[in-house]
Amino acid sequence: MAKYDDGEDKLESHKSYGFFRLDRRTVGGKGASLFGSSIKHTNIIALSIGRAKRRRCYHQYSHYPEEKLVEVELSASQLADALFTFNHHEGAPCTIKYVGREAMPECPEYSQREMFEDELKKKLRGAMEQAQELVKQSQEILQKKTILKADREDLLGRLHQLSMNIGTNMAFVQSQFNEAMERTVQEVKMEISAHANSVLTSLGMDALHDKISIPSIDHLSIAHDKGCQSLNETQIRSAEERPPKD
Repeated sequence: MAKYDDGEDKLESHKSYGFFRLDRRTVGGKGASLFGSSIKHTNIIALSIGRAKRRRCYHQYSHYPEEKLVEVELSASQLADALFTFNHHEGAPCTIKYVGREAMPECPEYSQREMFEDELKKKLRGAMEQAQELVKQSQEILQKKTILKADREDLLGRLHQLSMNIGTNMAFVQSQFNEAMERTVQEVKMEISAHANSVLTSLGMDALHDKISIPSIDHLSIAHDKGCQSLNETQIRSAEERPPKD
């Protein structure tokens, strides 16, 4: 542990001392992509973690931030998941922006709709190939003079497999798509709420600034001069009106 004096301050360093900070940021244009989110975000929450020192000044302790170790960005929905979901093995997704002073590349953009569309096309292509193979095999069996029991069982098994592929698997893809869209709608709601709160906060600060008139330095100087002048005039008048001493 190292200690040294910095003027009137006493700074104490230790490897375990650190700080974390939450900042609200507004992104212009179409917004920014965040890992684990399927929409663009214009309102982002930044979490910074870094080293700190303990500061002793005016007979009290405070912390003094030093170098930043890591900075990540989150959406409002991701922050809520992190705050209200404890002991979760996977944690909540975040987008790493800086590790030390090294900037990370921008998070790539991806579309949930396009991803599900590609996966569904792949499933349908596989089912079509399976159906075409089944048609070909059925033609070969039907051309036989005698259809054996093994041929019938094999044909029924392939028909059952095709039915499972089209029915059960497609229904699972649909349910996953609905669940993903619900999460996307929730993200959009949180993004709109965060934007509305940011606008209302900004309007409230502007209204407060207009309502409370803060005098400028020039006005304070003029008021001080007038006050001193008035005080001097009062003292002079009082001295003139005071009866002379015997």
